[in-house]
Amino acid sequence: MAALKAGAPLQISSETTRQWMPQQLDRLGITLTVESRTDYLTRMPALAADGVFVRDMAATPEELAVAAACGLHICTDPIISNGRIEMLHYLREQTITEKA
Repeated sequence: MAALKAGAPLQISSETTRQWMPQQLDRLGITLTVESRTDYLTRMPALAADGVFVRDMAATPEELAVAAACGLHICTDPIISNGRIEMLHYLREQTITEKA
């Protein structure tokens, strides 16, 4: 839920869906995409072009290689229960300086 708190658009990609998922995820503003791993791999260049942050804890070394080849970073770290630390994945640091 750190992504939602940060205001980041959230999309879940899954090979299967459960009956409750579409309604509950839609209520939270989360997009659900039901697709095979092959379709997911095919979509990686588009995800990279959009600057999407991807977390895939089940990514294989081959999938990570495909992602790296198109410039997509995939985070394989497990989700952390400490929200402040988890939020760092979804925030971008910005520095503004003013010259007097």
